[in-house]
Amino acid sequence: TGDRVSIKYSGWLENNNKVGSLFDSNISSEAQFRFVIGEGKVIKGWDLGVVGMRKGIKRVLVIPSELGYGKKGHSSIPGGSNLIFEIEVTG
Repeated sequence: TGDRVSIKYSGWLENNNKVGSLFDSNISSEAQFRFVIGEGKVIKGWDLGVVGMRKGIKRVLVIPSELGYGKKGHSSIPGGSNLIFEIEVTG
């Protein structure tokens, strides 16, 4: 915790235990998403899921609703949605 990371990611809604519709991605962009682990600025599933990752490592995170956006949802993500992210630490 406390480490600053930069990541590339794609996020999908889970649909019947399978990958559903893509709701966000920065893969085709030059931009990277940056945050400090454990600071609470991202969903809890990301804070927990990137621990121990180093530059160049890829990981698939399957995030239950309670570690994502919960019952309220967010933007195009319905409340109660489980999420699937493919992430790569880039810095």
